[in-house]
Amino acid sequence: MGQTNWTSEQREIIDARNENILVSAAAGSGKTTVLVERIFQRMTDPVNPVGIDRFVVVTFTNLAAAQMKDRLRRRIDEELAAHPDNEYLARQSVLVSQAHICTVHSFCGFVIKNYFHRIGLDPAYRQGNEAELKMLKKDVLEDLLEEEYEKEQPDFMELASMDLFNKNDQGLEDMILAVYDSAMSEPFPKDWLKKAEDLLQVETEEQWNDHPVVQWVLTNCRYMAEALDQEVDSLLDLCDEPGGPYMYRPCMEGLKDILSSLMQARTCGEWQDVVEGISFGRLSSKKDEDVSGEAREWVKKRYDACKKKIQSYAQMFFFQPEPEHRADLKQTGGKISGLLRLTREFMERYGETKRDRGIMDYDDLEQFALKILLRWDEEKQVYVRTEAAGELAEYFEEVMIDEYQDSNRVQETLLTSISRQGLASYASNLFMVGDVKQSIYRFRNACPELFVEKMDAYHGEQAAGHRIDLHYNFRSRDTVLQSCNQVFEDVMHRDIGGVEYDLDARLVPGASFKPPEKGRFAGKTKVMLGLTGTKEGVALKREDEGYLALRYIQDIMNPQDPMQVIDKENSYRPAEYRDIVILMRSIRKDGQKVYDILTEHGIPVVMEHDQGFFDTREIQILYQMMQVIDNPLVDMPLAGVLMSPAFDFTEEEMAKIRLRHKDCGFYDAMRQYDEADGVYEHIQQFLDVLSRLRSKVTYASTAEILQDIYDETGIYDKIRTMPQGIQRVANMDYLMEQARAYDEVTYRGLHQFVRYIEQFRRQQEDLGEVNLFGQEENAVRIMTIHKSKGLEFPVCILMGLGKTLKVPDRKAVRTDSEFGISIQAEDPEISTIKNTFMFQAMGHKNQMESLGEELRILYVAMTRAKEQLCMTGMVSSLEEMGLDYNSRSEMNHYCDMVLPAVYRRGDLFDLEVLEWQDLVLEEASQQKEVDREKDRLYNFDTSKVYNVSMHEILELRKTVREEKEVLPVKVSVSELKEKSMEELDMEEFHILSAQEEPDEEPVPSFMGGGKEKRENAGAAYGTVWHQVMAFLDFSHVASRREIRESLEQVVQAGHVRREDLAVIQVSRLEQFFQSELGKQMCLAYEDGRLHREQPFVTSRPAKEVLADSGSEEAVLIQGIIDGYYFTEDGIVLMDYKTDRIQPGKEQDLADRYRTQMAVYRQALQDNGPAGNKNRIVFFFPGKRSRVGILEDVKEHVSGICPYV
Repeated sequence: MGQTNWTSEQREIIDARNENILVSAAAGSGKTTVLVERIFQRMTDPVNPVGIDRFVVVTFTNLAAAQMKDRLRRRIDEELAAHPDNEYLARQSVLVSQAHICTVHSFCGFVIKNYFHRIGLDPAYRQGNEAELKMLKKDVLEDLLEEEYEKEQPDFMELASMDLFNKNDQGLEDMILAVYDSAMSEPFPKDWLKKAEDLLQVETEEQWNDHPVVQWVLTNCRYMAEALDQEVDSLLDLCDEPGGPYMYRPCMEGLKDILSSLMQARTCGEWQDVVEGISFGRLSSKKDEDVSGEAREWVKKRYDACKKKIQSYAQMFFFQPEPEHRADLKQTGGKISGLLRLTREFMERYGETKRDRGIMDYDDLEQFALKILLRWDEEKQVYVRTEAAGELAEYFEEVMIDEYQDSNRVQETLLTSISRQGLASYASNLFMVGDVKQSIYRFRNACPELFVEKMDAYHGEQAAGHRIDLHYNFRSRDTVLQSCNQVFEDVMHRDIGGVEYDLDARLVPGASFKPPEKGRFAGKTKVMLGLTGTKEGVALKREDEGYLALRYIQDIMNPQDPMQVIDKENSYRPAEYRDIVILMRSIRKDGQKVYDILTEHGIPVVMEHDQGFFDTREIQILYQMMQVIDNPLVDMPLAGVLMSPAFDFTEEEMAKIRLRHKDCGFYDAMRQYDEADGVYEHIQQFLDVLSRLRSKVTYASTAEILQDIYDETGIYDKIRTMPQGIQRVANMDYLMEQARAYDEVTYRGLHQFVRYIEQFRRQQEDLGEVNLFGQEENAVRIMTIHKSKGLEFPVCILMGLGKTLKVPDRKAVRTDSEFGISIQAEDPEISTIKNTFMFQAMGHKNQMESLGEELRILYVAMTRAKEQLCMTGMVSSLEEMGLDYNSRSEMNHYCDMVLPAVYRRGDLFDLEVLEWQDLVLEEASQQKEVDREKDRLYNFDTSKVYNVSMHEILELRKTVREEKEVLPVKVSVSELKEKSMEELDMEEFHILSAQEEPDEEPVPSFMGGGKEKRENAGAAYGTVWHQVMAFLDFSHVASRREIRESLEQVVQAGHVRREDLAVIQVSRLEQFFQSELGKQMCLAYEDGRLHREQPFVTSRPAKEVLADSGSEEAVLIQGIIDGYYFTEDGIVLMDYKTDRIQPGKEQDLADRYRTQMAVYRQALQDNGPAGNKNRIVFFFPGKRSRVGILEDVKEHVSGICPYV
């Protein structure tokens, strides 16, 4: 039997009849279960049973529809088990698979299939492939613009002459598509385009003030002023308190008068007048020991913030008189009218082209269904139901919309047209369920305002329908729910995002969690914040956030005391990795970093890539191969293919081909190569394969050609033997699936398939890599918040609290359902661009809506946790944001939204703030254990086979040459160091870092613990010193003050970042410039003899500069000399080093850099005057500035003089 312990609200939903119903269902409230039970109870009503075929149930995804059908079928089967002779239930069980439980687009297809003849539509159509439709749009746009250029109509030429489009037409095409997409998200696209054009017609001041954009701005400004007025009242109270800064009261009163005037302003002109007359008072500098310094500083800080907020609104909206705003609208109006005309023309042509090819897109499904269901009544000047809509409304007993918060206005219009709302002799029958706090698909045109409008309309004595709120959450522990309540009561209000988190929205615990008999279980909501910035020469960076997650996971999975979680049988067990999910706003950039950190520390982890498919090595090789088959005359893809595992050309072979024929393309150079050697044979093998593949292009399908590439080159088997081979060949298989699907569309052939991939790459759209892991994999999961919607996890780690949320809107055109279209104004005579009032307003509105969306995304993330919630972030400060409208409108990180609650509710939140030293000891201890494990592995008997299958794979890899050791055409100086180190058997050398002590403790990997990361850290440290020494003004370094001023000039010039100067100690520079070398360099600088950062190219025999090479053949060496100057006796060369030199080991330094210094010497002697006293000088920025001089460099580099 189904669930019987229904709450009173759930029972009310199940039993309500004959009215429109809106269910506001909180996260975890069991809305789907209730929805299924409502359908079942209506199906089995003893008085008026409704067959499953008389319902329309619209879901957001096909997966959700399938799951709902499955739940309903199981519910029916439960009843059938108790009543096996019930023929009606048996028939309903069979009909479930054919029920109208589907997405809105599937239902549109049903309407078109049954009523296509009503609008004269050809029923022989198919759903267009996404890539096919993209290319179709591109082709239609290119033809349209070409014709427009020929016609030279004034509105088009004015639009096309904008500076935005001075390079090519891509920006114009994108602008047309943006307007088109906005129009198609409306129920009646042409009507919206007409409305957008009407909104441009503003002639008088009265029309301006009545304009919806202006009204929205004035309302927004009033919110700002009212919030500031409340804050000033609190500041005045603080001034009057004992110890308060009473001397600031006059300025506070002056500010309050300004705000009073702003709040009384009712028109744009009145706001303009007040803003122009504003004069902020200067705070008194009076001293009084009885006044609290903290209170004084706080009032001053908030006074400055209030002034800044008023000034920002003045600059945004009231930067010029109202008549000039209207002039801007008129100036941009002509271009917008031309843009609207182009959009209409594109809409017509694109539609005709799709009809000619017998395809439809999702917009077509919606628009044709609406055309079948609604018609324009000229007399009433409204859209009314057609006969088809009336028939469907009579047939369907109930129209149910799941996830109603994600509906848009098109879907709302369509589904309302088949409901009984407004029909005589019928009761209303719309049933809508969702949670507006979980509306997170604004980028798909979701319109949460619809839900909010219904919540208001269905509330109170004059309610237009029946509203039922589900508060109880049956998913999560009380602590998780109370944490959510506290956060969103603070920050989620109607003024931003349109959603009010009031008592009706609070989450109420509905599940009981008994404590375990032993062990620990979930506790407070954990908040882990890492402080970024440099301290004592070491810094935590944003990419180190993965270590916070690692630390928390290791604590949960502590084998001595693991966290206990409840399983499906409602009993406790130790937590497993599969119980943990890491949620991120986006995983494209940061997800891989977290994945790598967890993997390095032995944590099993899977990450479902939703992007990056075309960036993988194997797909790039195949893409380049297809480009070459399509056109071998393009050098870049040809070179990539030749040097890939498919053909294994070496750099030496490539160089020989190019040097043999320099004056033609690389493909022609290969064809003309006639030297009888191994290169010639290699070329012929490639050309034979290419010839066979190109011969099939005219008749073979894309999939057939791709299969031939696999067979002819053996690339499939070669890729299989590469690291992560299983994942790579899965990606290749997926590409084959894409090729087969592509062969079914109207665009055919390899050339068009290459175009298809180019479109994806150009628009920065991508496919995800193939997911090889199942849901039962015992591993931590990394996924986006959007992917987690509808899911739940025992332990949820939300990362990225410190990541910036607001992304600048750089779109050339801004559109809005209510406000229409705006663009920037241009003055072609002086080539300037200006943000107009309308452009600013739409940008600000979009920003506020985006902020509201981020609040809802945070809500979705926090409500995924069943038992334990942890939130992590890297932040630069721990300053708490205010909760007034202005403070909330400036929230730019999830941390801003969370911290107010965290600070006030220590009973709910456990805040842990970490700096770099907090992670050092723990990470170092773990790395000691790793080092011990490495020692054990290094002592394995390598002659013994431990894993037969792995041994076979490794042996197979030996037969596949992924890379060859070849003689390079040129090397860099940075590679020469390896030559000297290998000769001296030096595996590693230390890099100095600020305040570093010579100890043997392991360095944590986030600070450079692994060899690669330590080298990177040292390189970064050395880079800062090099940049400073390269750009410092040596004529202004006589004192510490002058050195600091010169360093500031280096920062202002953009040569180093200000935070990087933390590794530069002025005292060290002062000591250096007081040394004899420092003084000589300053003199050389003033005389123009000092040369810094000088590039050079020279040549040396390969055996002298390359490890494991005995060749006499010369190779080019390129590099940059840090500095040198000429003297009467010769050359003095400076090289800046950050190596650690232990006492008595000076000779090691000379040996380490012998090869590099010899190259420097030759480069300078080849290009400058020789002398008898050439010197190479090292500068070491250590604890005490040191200078080492290598004498007698004409013979070889040897010896180090005492430090000076």
